[in-house]
Amino acid sequence: MEANVIDLCEKYRPRKFGDILGNKVAVQCLKNSSLTGKIPSRLILHGETGSGKNTLADVYSKSITCENFQGEPCGECDPCKTLEANYPYGSAISGVSLYDCTKIDERGLDEIINRYLGFHSLNKIDRNVFIWDEFHRITDRWKDKLLNPKSKRDIFIYLLIDLSVVPRALQGRAIVLKTERPEMGEIIPRLHQICELEGIIVKDEDALITLAREADRLPRECLKFLETFVVYGEPLTVNLVKKFFKHRRSIGNED
Repeated sequence: MEANVIDLCEKYRPRKFGDILGNKVAVQCLKNSSLTGKIPSRLILHGETGSGKNTLADVYSKSITCENFQGEPCGECDPCKTLEANYPYGSAISGVSLYDCTKIDERGLDEIINRYLGFHSLNKIDRNVFIWDEFHRITDRWKDKLLNPKSKRDIFIYLLIDLSVVPRALQGRAIVLKTERPEMGEIIPRLHQICELEGIIVKDEDALITLAREADRLPRECLKFLETFVVYGEPLTVNLVKKFFKHRRSIGNED
């Protein structure tokens, strides 16, 4: 029998602004930026793990390079298709690149700076977009190279948890947006929809509320737990949700 790999986070990853839960301020700012063409050269997205930083950067990158943008990335033009096919790392062809700062050594960083920064891009905005993920993990010695790049043509998006790692001087030259969790009224209907699509029976009305609360209303955490229930194969009840979260906490305490 052919294996059916379960990855709900990827399957239900937001592809447009309208799919993003929470983050109303950030979505409004980035959507308006895409509509007006007023694109900041420096953008900082900061917030806790799982709150949507990568999703916002992905949808925004699609939006500003989309050839048919009308409030949402079209998903059909070559830049949109190329970025989707190469998610999450972007594509040099579309002028959008994402780098994980935890996986780049100093030599690799110098190579990126020397080879790619400042090069002419063929996308709609005639600019390269560089997304620096996990920027809070970068060492102080390398920080200045990314905070003060020589290139004036490129757009830099910094994704990080702790804003305090970014000097005040750069914060003053950048658009700074904090990512936020969705409210219960947003996330519960989406979870119901996904359960219906995945064949998960919700036996107790409060089961999804309990799940969302235990997962701190973080969409990614909710979906990871729903994957567990897909495999478990039993109807979703409040007691079952509590049982799985208790089990997870016990494993965490052992570590």
